[in-house]
Parts: sequence; structure tokens; C-alpha cells
Amino acid sequence: MNAPASTTNSLVMNPSAALRSQPLRDVLSATSVCLRKDVLNRGFVEVIDIMPRLVDPSRIGVEAAIVDAARVSYGGGTSRISTDRDLLRYLLRHYHTTPFEKVALTFRVRAPLFVARQWMRHRTGSFNEESARYSEVVDEAYAPAPAEIKAQASGPLANRQVGDTLLGAEVCEAASAAVSNLWAVAHKIYLSLLAQGVAREMARTVIPVSMYTTFVWKVDLWNLFHFLNLRMAPHAQEQIRVYGQAIHALLQGIAPEACSAFDDYIQSSMRLTRLETEAIRAACASGAPLTTAEISSKNRRERSEWHAKRVYLFGPAEAQADQQEKEYKE
Repeated sequence: MNAPASTTNSLVMNPSAALRSQPLRDVLSATSVCLRKDVLNRGFVEVIDIMPRLVDPSRIGVEAAIVDAARVSYGGGTSRISTDRDLLRYLLRHYHTTPFEKVALTFRVRAPLFVARQWMRHRTGSFNEESARYSEVVDEAYAPAPAEIKAQASGPLANRQVGDTLLGAEVCEAASAAVSNLWAVAHKIYLSLLAQGVAREMARTVIPVSMYTTFVWKVDLWNLFHFLNLRMAPHAQEQIRVYGQAIHALLQGIAPEACSAFDDYIQSSMRLTRLETEAIRAACASGAPLTTAEISSKNRRERSEWHAKRVYLFGPAEAQADQQEKEYKE
């Protein structure tokens, strides 16, 4: 007897349904999954919802939605020619990104205002934030430890966010104390304005960007990977980088295969420009050490970026030369 059309269509859209042998499991109820990480002095990030929420325990959890979405492209002719894990890694390796949008996560985040404003530049997610127009600002602010105080970057990268070197101990301690003292004064003025009857929406104007704010963020997995790739990068500001690292740690327990593929094919990968590829080819053709391969561009910043990539790929030129000399003597 032929299956009803509605049943056939549901199996095409969800091939795992035909293979399911156990009741679905609620991802958020799994005791082994960590859903919250504390960040900075008073911040945190926590997972409050996941889509899909119910998963087949015999498969790869929420990540089954990714491979099922990819397989639906074949319609009724779908066949499981590869394992879920292999297909997932193939999809990310070749930047077939839309299947990863079938998994979505909702986070509750408490972060300093200046971190939240950087975060919300990522417009591919949906945000809702607490408002100081409707609620009173509590006495919670980000206070940087002296070790977090860095000097402004110099040279070709001087306009980047990240500081690149430590300052003297006295300067760092004074700067840390200044931030804390400013918050204490500002919050005292804020409370004074409220006591005089000033509306919350106007009284909040004295509050500095060290104030903690709370927001809810819903984002699909592909755009979450894009966020992590940018905000976990070495040149990202340290105070948002630690949030990226916290989310990455949470994601390893929720979507481990996708997270592993992200680490292998995006986070730890490198894009080479045409000039950089030509420089490597020229060095190989001439027999010159790859550590000395040079691009033809005269742009100072472009050359500096290539030198950083060259060190990452081949190591410092001096170390490579020493190794070659050692091997020659042996």
C-alpha cells in the first residue's frame, strides 16, 4: 500500500523521521550541556532557547537539521550517501551556508554598554535590550583590571581597536581606578537627578559606557559563526573577544561537529590574495625560502598584512634560515 502524499512529503523534508527509533530529546534539558558562562567582572552569556529544540538522540543533535536541509535539495531521490558528520563538514568546507541557517540560538547577554554597541553592529541577528527609559540603572559597571589596560597600537595598525602592548604598572593602576571612580560619581549624580524628579530618560545621560546592559539576541548558526570569526580575532577588542570565546565554549556542547568544522575551515584558516599566491609561486619556482616570499604591492599596510600571514604560514625568516643551516651541517 502506498503511503499518503502528506506522509511521503514529510519524509522528504525530514529524512530522519523514517529512521527514528527513540523519543525526541529536549536539548535544553540535557544535564551535560553547559548553557551559561560568566564574563568580565559582572557579565554573562547564556543560551535560553535553541531551534530545533527537540532532537533525535540517535543522530547528531540539533546539527541533524543542517544535513537534512541540505539533503532536501535532492527531493524524493535523497539518499544517505554520506554520514551526517561528513556531509556537515563538506557543506562548511565549501561554504554552502544556508543549511546552517536552519539552526538558531537565542542568548541572554549582560555586557558593558560599549561592548553591546559593538555587538549590535552585527545586523544579521534580532535584538531586544533593556531600556534605561523604563527601568532604573543599577549600580553595576565594568571595571577593567590593570592588566587589561593597553597602549594604543602603533605603526600601520594604529587605527585598530585593540591595544598592542602593556603600559607601566602605575599608569595601568591609575587608569583602572579612574574608570571605577568615574562610575561612582556618575551613578551618584544619576540617583540625585532621579531624587529631584528628573525623568529617567534624561537622568541616564550622565551614565558612562561602562554601564552594564542586558539584551536578548537571536541568531542563526551561520551568522553566529561570522560573529565569532570576527570577534574572536586577535585584533578584536579584548572585552568583546572574551564574550566570543564564551559563546564558542557553549557552542561546543550544543553543536560540536559544526563547531569543529568552523574551527578547521573558518577560524583557523587563512585567505590569500592573488598577489600573495603569486609571491608563494614565485618563491617556489626560484628555490628561494618561502619565508622571504614578497608581494609586488608597495602599499605599506598590505605588505605588513602579508608579512604577518607569512610568519603564520612559514615561521620567522631567521628561524627558518637557522633550521636550514642546521640541516645542511648535519
